[in-house]
Amino acid sequence: MIRLVFERFIARPCALGLKIQAIGPQKAQPNAILEKVFTAITKASELAEGLSKQLDWDVRTIQHWFRQRRNQEKPSTLSKFCESM
Repeated sequence: MIRLVFERFIARPCALGLKIQAIGPQKAQPNAILEKVFTAITKASELAEGLSKQLDWDVRTIQHWFRQRRNQEKPSTLSKFCESM
């Protein structure tokens, strides 16, 4: 309980005073097939070529989607600052 109060009322105003942004990583565009592969397999680099043919996307675009989706799981800089403070 003390940690929650500290993060909300002390750490967050300090972070905003230091101009730490609350934005997180970019969201990947929704795609059911890629989402299913992402949740099933963490290493999809070998599947990218097959997925590109299935979705009619470029291999590079699929790799970019997986990178964005992985980064989407990461917390924002503001929340990391509040936790570590």
